[in-house]
Amino acid sequence: MTFFEIKDLQKNFGGLVALRDLNMTVKETEIVGLIGPNGAGKTTLFNVITGVYRPRHGEILFKDRNIVGLRPDRICHLGIARTFQIVMPFHTLSVLDNTKVAALCRTKSQQKATQSAKEILRFLGLEEKVHIPAAHLTLAQKKRLEMARALATEPQLLLLDETLAGLNATETEGMIETVRKIRVERGVSILAVEHVMRAVMKISDRVVVLDQGQKIADGPPQEVVRDPEVIKAYLGDEYAHA
Repeated sequence: MTFFEIKDLQKNFGGLVALRDLNMTVKETEIVGLIGPNGAGKTTLFNVITGVYRPRHGEILFKDRNIVGLRPDRICHLGIARTFQIVMPFHTLSVLDNTKVAALCRTKSQQKATQSAKEILRFLGLEEKVHIPAAHLTLAQKKRLEMARALATEPQLLLLDETLAGLNATETEGMIETVRKIRVERGVSILAVEHVMRAVMKISDRVVVLDQGQKIADGPPQEVVRDPEVIKAYLGDEYAHA
């Protein structure tokens, strides 16, 4: 069974080709880093995968089912969840209630949703913040809440969109460990858009590089960062000689 595969995917915005004949895969329990310059098509890809945008052509296979054309809520129910670059929790709701809203995707029972939300918040180190309004959290804590809401939908594939943006060095290391723990302890596959290359190198089993909507590299992190095309398009000569 194919866990997750993109075939010949193209997305246009008028005359602009945002994704061009893209092919890629994610295996079960694999962490794939998705990198590239701004405007490369990374977030557009997430929007296409999750049903926000419909592609011009191509297939997105999740457990052998083509999910192109399905509504975002249906795709979530099938087992794909995402986080967003700009975290936007329900600011006046508590951390627990923010997570509980997402947990209700899987159950109609308020009690079960509460139990699930509490377990996930413990898992992510937010157990002492459950009754605090989300507006009072730090950025790092809001990032964890964003993860909690995604995990509360019980995904098999988690799309992380710049989870490390804006975090300091200590917070970044903590989040790297959390991403690893999500894979190991919850068995979730992860596709992560990230610009912090140190983190990409640490957590990724494989790295896919996009440039102007096209895949220009796909392979082990240490090989990808030495690829001349990747260095030219994204990393720069300084990285090559570091």
